[in-house]
Amino acid sequence: MTTHVAVAKMTEEEMVALVKKHTLFEWSAQSKVDPLPVAKAKGIYFWTPEGKRFIEWN
Repeated sequence: MTTHVAVAKMTEEEMVALVKKHTLFEWSAQSKVDPLPVAKAKGIYFWTPEGKRFIEWN
Protein backbone atom coordinates (compact mmCIF):
# COMPACT_ATOMS: atom_id res chain seq x y z
CA MET A 1 0.00 0.00 0.00
CA THR A 2 1.43 3.36 -1.02
CA THR A 3 0.41 6.53 0.74
CA HIS A 4 0.89 9.90 -0.91
CA VAL A 5 0.87 13.09 1.11
CA ALA A 6 0.25 16.44 -0.56
CA VAL A 7 2.59 19.11 0.76
CA ALA A 8 1.72 22.76 0.29
CA LYS A 9 4.64 24.95 -0.76
CA MET A 10 5.33 27.93 1.49
CA THR A 11 7.18 31.08 0.64
CA GLU A 12 10.35 31.97 2.52
CA GLU A 13 8.50 34.78 4.27
CA GLU A 14 5.78 32.38 5.45
CA MET A 15 8.40 29.94 6.79
CA VAL A 16 10.27 32.63 8.72
CA ALA A 17 7.04 34.13 10.10
CA LEU A 18 5.92 30.72 11.42
CA VAL A 19 9.31 30.03 13.01
CA LYS A 20 9.31 33.43 14.73
CA LYS A 21 5.73 32.88 15.94
CA HIS A 22 6.13 29.33 17.28
CA THR A 23 9.77 29.07 18.44
CA LEU A 24 11.31 30.34 21.66
CA PHE A 25 14.92 31.33 21.05
CA GLU A 26 16.47 31.16 24.51
CA TRP A 27 19.93 32.23 23.34
CA SER A 28 18.91 35.44 21.60
CA ALA A 29 16.76 38.51 22.00
CA GLN A 30 13.50 37.54 20.29
CA SER A 31 13.33 40.67 18.14
CA LYS A 32 16.88 40.10 16.82
CA VAL A 33 16.25 36.58 15.49
CA ASP A 34 16.50 36.18 11.71
CA PRO A 35 16.04 32.45 10.91
CA LEU A 36 16.86 30.95 7.52
CA PRO A 37 14.14 29.14 5.60
CA VAL A 38 15.17 25.57 4.76
CA ALA A 39 13.97 23.85 1.60
CA LYS A 40 15.79 20.52 2.08
CA ALA A 41 18.50 18.83 4.11
CA LYS A 42 20.81 15.85 3.67
CA GLY A 43 23.53 14.74 6.03
CA ILE A 44 25.33 17.79 7.40
CA TYR A 45 24.01 20.12 4.68
CA PHE A 46 20.84 22.14 4.28
CA TRP A 47 19.66 24.33 1.42
CA THR A 48 17.58 27.50 1.27
CA PRO A 49 14.76 27.73 -1.29
CA GLU A 50 17.16 29.71 -3.55
CA GLY A 51 19.58 26.77 -3.54
CA LYS A 52 22.26 28.21 -1.22
CA ARG A 53 23.95 25.35 0.67
CA PHE A 54 25.01 25.54 4.34
CA ILE A 55 26.74 23.17 6.75
CA GLU A 56 24.71 22.63 9.92
CA TRP A 57 27.11 23.36 12.81
CA ASN A 58 24.72 23.24 15.74
